[in-house]
Amino acid sequence: MEASLNPYEPFARAVLFLSLTLLGGVPLGLAFAVRPILRREGIAMEPLWSRAQRVLRVAALGVLLGGLGLFLAQVIPQEFEFTSAEWVKFIRQTTLGQMMLTRAGLGVLALLVLLVVRNQRVWLIAAPLIAVLAQASITRTSHSLAMQIGSVAIAADFLHLLAGALWLGGLVALLMAMPLILDLADESQVTHAAAALIRRFSPLGILGVGLAAGTGVWLTAQHIEGTSILMGSLYGNMIVLKVLGTLVAMALAAVHKFVTQRRMHGRAEVLRFVRTLRVETWVVVAVFACAAVLTSTTPSGQMMHTPRPDELTFMATTTFYRVLVLGAIGIVLATGLALTLELRRRTQFTEHIKSP
Repeated sequence: MEASLNPYEPFARAVLFLSLTLLGGVPLGLAFAVRPILRREGIAMEPLWSRAQRVLRVAALGVLLGGLGLFLAQVIPQEFEFTSAEWVKFIRQTTLGQMMLTRAGLGVLALLVLLVVRNQRVWLIAAPLIAVLAQASITRTSHSLAMQIGSVAIAADFLHLLAGALWLGGLVALLMAMPLILDLADESQVTHAAAALIRRFSPLGILGVGLAAGTGVWLTAQHIEGTSILMGSLYGNMIVLKVLGTLVAMALAAVHKFVTQRRMHGRAEVLRFVRTLRVETWVVVAVFACAAVLTSTTPSGQMMHTPRPDELTFMATTTFYRVLVLGAIGIVLATGLALTLELRRRTQFTEHIKSP
């Protein structure tokens, strides 16, 4: 019997997940992909910093409000009739309360940094660090930790959200940079800068997509016992939708990498790239929305208990489990290979450009 879904919890999780993605991923996308290209092309970056700071302030506020909302959505349905002193004790002594306080404090800290500090380098470093700490607080209340299924699954939970931040945050950073590139008067410079931006973002995108896919498959193997759950429960339906959305986004990313980049011969192609980049970004946002619903429910009312040793043995010997684990390992290995080849290709391209 599947546990009923509190409708407020997925919304609060979605706000929290997307806010953490922006807070952590956008600065990394700006630092490692956007800034080097704009600097090389001689494009003034002041409008970009101003826009980025506004986005990150909203994200920091989202971490604060989303964290508080998630706590309330999880606790209020329990109909606790606490006195004020009992509420204070509950917040201080339970994991839910402690993680809520952690996220609230980190959200306030991020807001203060982004409102007070004017040095871009400081908040480009501080924002991702704060986001990583907040993501760790989510892992402390994850399914993997509740089920006590091992440190590898707990680490995969953390890496899964972090990888999504690299992917979605990087896409948002690219979208923020494109208006500055399109404002260039020289059409050849527009196409050159846009193609260079795709090349520069590719390693970050490969890492984010590969880690997200690999850890997602691994976590699916740990959390469900067979294919029947995929179509027979809300939890399974969200996994299917997440997979479909991820495949669509990966297909769009592949088109950008292997087709769009080579066919950029004018401003019209660059504008087409911006449109499909927006589509990819919204598809990934939808994947995060599915993740919010997924992590707000369970495949059955029995899932969150601590499995007995014989249950773990059964799961580890099923074909479904072995296929998913091998698939996850294969995805991670393929990601490492693709990342190595991409970095080597980029190094060769850079040397070719510099050679007389």
